[in-house]
Amino acid sequence: MNLEHKYIEISGEIAGRIEMETEKDLLVRRAIVLDGRIGLCEQAVYVSKGILDSYWVRIVELSTVPETINSVNSANLIREYLNM
Repeated sequence: MNLEHKYIEISGEIAGRIEMETEKDLLVRRAIVLDGRIGLCEQAVYVSKGILDSYWVRIVELSTVPETINSVNSANLIREYLNM
C-alpha cells in the first residue's frame, strides 16, 4: 500500500502528512489543524515505519486540501494553535 500523501493521526490528532516512503522509514511533514483547516509546515522528519504498529497511530485519508504554512512568517497562526 502506498502511504505517500496520506496523513498520520496520533491519539486522535492529525500530526502530519507522509511525503515520502522508503522500505523502513517515512518522511512526515508536520501538520497544524486549526478551525477545520490543515496547514503543512516546512519541517519534516524521518520516522521508522515501526511507529505504525502502535495502537495510538493510524493512517487516514482526508479530502481537505492542505495549505502550506511558512512557520517563520506565520507566528500568529502558530501562537493561536498553541493557545499563546
